[in-house]
Amino acid sequence: MLSGNFEMTLRQNYIKRKETVRHVVRKIPKVFIYFQHKFQLLMLNFKDTAREILEASGS
Repeated sequence: MLSGNFEMTLRQNYIKRKETVRHVVRKIPKVFIYFQHKFQLLMLNFKDTAREILEASGS
């Protein structure tokens, strides 16, 4: 009886873990796109700042 309950608990934990993994995997692309977007914005800001600094020091 006890081993049966233990087996059920293990199975439920496994299913929960599988669901969590699936959930996380589904979120990865969104997170990746979000960071890629942030990085592009950062690079654009950096380029603009660099251009301003160059123009300021050139004149």
